[in-house]
Amino acid sequence: MAGEIPDSHKAELEKLRKEHGLGYELYHSMNMLKSKWKKDKIRVALVGASRIGKSSHINAHLRQRSAAPVSATSQCTRETKCYPHPDNACLLLYDSPGFNTLDYHRQNYDEFVKVEDFDFFLSLTSNIFTDDVLWLSNKITGLGKRHYIVRTEIDKSVNNALESGEAESKAEALEQVRASLLSDMKRSGLDDPSRFKIYMVDNNFWFRDPPTDPFEFDDLSKDLTNDSFAELQQDALMHTISKMLVEMFGREKKDISSWIWKISGTSAVGALIPVPGPSLCLDIGIVVTAVVRFYDRVGLTKQSVKELETLYSLNEGALESDLQNLLREKYPLHHAIREEQIDAESVKAAGFKIGTRLAAILVPMLGVIAGSEVVEDTVKVAVPIIGLGIAAALSYITTTAQLKILQKEMEKIADYAIQLPALRK
Repeated sequence: MAGEIPDSHKAELEKLRKEHGLGYELYHSMNMLKSKWKKDKIRVALVGASRIGKSSHINAHLRQRSAAPVSATSQCTRETKCYPHPDNACLLLYDSPGFNTLDYHRQNYDEFVKVEDFDFFLSLTSNIFTDDVLWLSNKITGLGKRHYIVRTEIDKSVNNALESGEAESKAEALEQVRASLLSDMKRSGLDDPSRFKIYMVDNNFWFRDPPTDPFEFDDLSKDLTNDSFAELQQDALMHTISKMLVEMFGREKKDISSWIWKISGTSAVGALIPVPGPSLCLDIGIVVTAVVRFYDRVGLTKQSVKELETLYSLNEGALESDLQNLLREKYPLHHAIREEQIDAESVKAAGFKIGTRLAAILVPMLGVIAGSEVVEDTVKVAVPIIGLGIAAALSYITTTAQLKILQKEMEKIADYAIQLPALRK
């Protein structure tokens, strides 16, 4: 698969992850290393229903009538097979078994076509955009990968339109077929069919004597081998990087679960002090420490997000804007701490005094926790606000419940953020 990362680099990055989390140090190192990562060969899978013309389409690219076996009556392709493109040896075309037959269908598709193993797809269809093509399209895009739609047997459709008088020219007939396909795609549930590149082709033009009109086959071939090849290489590498970051995040979540419960234990010490002020101050420090450390460990500080934008070649501020919007709308406590650049050390230095805006957000949050089932039967919460300081007595159980809620929120935020680069792409 294109975009392979050497094991030595993976080990180096994992060491950084353990030391610093998914933060600036890791992203910066990835930016320095990515120019050395392989991104040469692109694996393109031809997918679609049985007898839709996948093998014939490969033969057209290879300019060989029977390089990939074809049959008009039965399914020929029963396993994926690789065919290097004659004009670009780094472009590998894979013929795949057609689905929706007795042997190959949606339920066992992953068994005979490993979608995750390919970098790009040509999704073939003819006549109408079926529910099967929609299912396959959603499966591909769900993995964060791209594909072109290839409408085969366009020669027959154009000739029928001309003979019936529905169109006066090939160009008009071609546009009618394109409009019909876009309409089918929209009715099938695709939000924006126009975002897909669609090519109208005749798979057999090369093998007729004399050769007939290829329609848009040459455009497709040029796009794959020249114009879009560098873009496909970059996409493949970015997908590999995204997959690695998701795996790293899974390991980081386990580490977060361990330390977030360790710091909650320090609240028990404060709860033993029969003075409301010190106990609350310690609890507030724990909340801030947990949130700040989380953002640092999963690479969501402003510095880390900026480096992540560089890694994915995105406009500066693109991911930061999306993240801010999410926090502002759904997680105001996180947004307040992050936007005001509050950290545990500054809270401690200020005698655990916090801004009135953060206090206003925190107070109702404590009220919700105090009324939840996970806290003690009786929890007395006093919230006198004196200047910029707030005080109350919280038990260890209350703080633990608070951190449990925070952990769930933080994991949701990180799950969303880790997908942002792919969504932006």
